Amino acid sequence: MKKIVYILVAFAFAFSSCRKDEVEAGGTNVQEMAGEFWVQANDGDDSFYKITTFNTASNSSTQMWLKEEDYGYQTLVNVNLTDGTFSQPNGTDITGGYIAKPIVITAGKIVKNGTKAPGSGVPTDLITFTATFSNASGNNQVTYTGYRRTKFLSDDH
Repeated sequence: MKKIVYILVAFAFAFSSCRKDEVEAGGTNVQEMAGEFWVQANDGDDSFYKITTFNTASNSSTQMWLKEEDYGYQTLVNVNLTDGTFSQPNGTDITGGYIAKPIVITAGKIVKNGTKAPGSGVPTDLITFTATFSNASGNNQVTYTGYRRTKFLSDDH
């Protein structure tokens, strides 16, 4: 009889400890503008470059990070969530280690379903902006235009 009582008590503890409440994780304040983008630059190369935009650690609704993986810069940009624009008149490229390099981002805009992905043809967000920065080859001004990554293989580069 004692064994049955112990087994019933053990089952009661086992099932009560397995109860899990679902947690609503929510999103970030800039989730509509955050993501991965494939872009082309007006730098004479037809290659696609990856741009990543993502929220700040403080989950700001007025700033987000912009990271470019070809020229290799990353900076905070000011965002306007209402009209999907972003810019940074006095930015700093944080990828330079101890040497902060100036960078200026102008005319940044993300248009919801503003274009179609080249391979799949599905509607996706359009991104465009101009970056002015310095690197080993001197001062550069590059205008980027591209689309939000769809994760279809035919759209990846």
